[in-house]
Amino acid sequence: MQANSLIDVISSLANMAGPVIGGILFSVVGLVPILCVSSGCLQGFCLRSLSRRQYRH
Repeated sequence: MQANSLIDVISSLANMAGPVIGGILFSVVGLVPILCVSSGCLQGFCLRSLSRRQYRH
């Protein structure tokens, strides 16, 4: 039960801190750099997913 409580606490903190950090980041650097980083992460994920070959036996 303690592990579940710890996971719930961390999840609650992330749900509260995420928008705050996002708002601060938006006010400091603006929207365009955030979108560029987000787009780069998505492209990297897609390229990595496509480069992995999954074989079924």
